[in-house]
Amino acid sequence: MAEQFFVSKYHLMHEFSQKTGTSIYRYLMQQRLHAVCDLLEQGTVPNEAYLLCGFKDYANFYRAFRSAYGQSPREYARAHRKAKARTTKFCF
Repeated sequence: MAEQFFVSKYHLMHEFSQKTGTSIYRYLMQQRLHAVCDLLEQGTVPNEAYLLCGFKDYANFYRAFRSAYGQSPREYARAHRKAKARTTKFCF
């Protein structure tokens, strides 16, 4: 990205964190984790979702997910399936 904007990577990192309040790495991690959540809510299994969202190692993905959401990816998916079942149960 720094090359595209013709600035040093350090300047880009400084400006990004100053404007957004977070680092580029943390921002990208949050975006990937949000994408995984969307896939899990749609029924994708965690073993596929993490690969589709750019994670290369399941252990690192699992730690990041658990740290961000306080539960495992499987627990998250299960909870959303149950919540969805409750809301659709009463629809007419």
